[in-house]
Amino acid sequence: MGGIYEDFDIFSIINIFNRLFYEYAFALYLRV
Repeated sequence: MGGIYEDFDIFSIINIFNRLFYEYAFALYLRV
């Protein structure tokens, strides 16, 4: 795994936002 801008295409963008969304949703779930 090189830099984050090594192959910066739409799939990597979706992957990053998916990871951020699931971490945020999991944090909200633990907070309840």
